[in-house]
Amino acid sequence: MISNPSPGTYNNNMYSKIFLLGFSLFCLLCGCATFGKKQQVTEHHIRLIKPFTSEELRFEDESILIRFTPERKKLYLTLWNKTQAPMKILWDEVRFIDPEGQSHWVLNKQETYREVGMAAMGAHPLLDPSIIPPGTSHGDYARPYPETPQEVYIYPEKDAKGCRFTLSLPLEINERTKVYTFSFEVMD
Repeated sequence: MISNPSPGTYNNNMYSKIFLLGFSLFCLLCGCATFGKKQQVTEHHIRLIKPFTSEELRFEDESILIRFTPERKKLYLTLWNKTQAPMKILWDEVRFIDPEGQSHWVLNKQETYREVGMAAMGAHPLLDPSIIPPGTSHGDYARPYPETPQEVYIYPEKDAKGCRFTLSLPLEINERTKVYTFSFEVMD
């Protein structure tokens, strides 16, 4: 004899299956997705060549740990403050030196100005510093500021092999300014 399930059993089984399906879908999406802005991987192999050579595009000393992810238009960075005091990235003083040796102001992810309205083309962008509390990190990017209507890339699309570019990154650490200089080379 086949017993008929009670009326509530069918609903409970259906809800269990819907919950399991929804939970599985949630886990799949969380496992495959990235949160925030997705950083594209560059199609070129780039290495750090200054202050020392690093295929991992990272540098560490007693005060900072920094990692870079370059793209053609932006140089993404994650900076960890290893000190016991707040640290500042002095964006007003950060400079990008392109493969032709031209120095450029940079914009960061805020891409805003302290002054109301847009600065005139070629004017210094006047960016606020980023404050990094002790023991924390800050993710951002440096993008060459176009001083003309033509966009500036960190390296050319074609014939990029051998191109070198540099980021001069002034940091205020323990109320003193220390300028870190990072140079990169496109390998292929």
